[in-house]
Amino acid sequence: MTSAPAAHDPEPSRYFYPDDVQPLMQSLLGTLANLDFEHQRDLERLERSTMRAGLKRDIAAKLKSRHARRAPYVEHLRTLHTRRAAADRPDREPESNLARCA
Repeated sequence: MTSAPAAHDPEPSRYFYPDDVQPLMQSLLGTLANLDFEHQRDLERLERSTMRAGLKRDIAAKLKSRHARRAPYVEHLRTLHTRRAAADRPDREPESNLARCA
């Protein structure tokens, strides 16, 4: 059985990040996954709880507020992605990846 040849991607670099940025992105994504998992777990525990509805609402609001701590990680990822996209533009001079992330 033969497999079909892979299609040529005219922009292969849009799927990859430089070696000095990739570990940072993986770390940020891992942190976000942990925060989201913890948040979802806490919401499910609260939902299963037998406490009164008013108290549940208060705790749910606190959990939502606490979950906002993920915002700086999301913003850092957005910045890395934006800088990567800008670096791929042909009208830009190459610069150090570390300088772009600072």
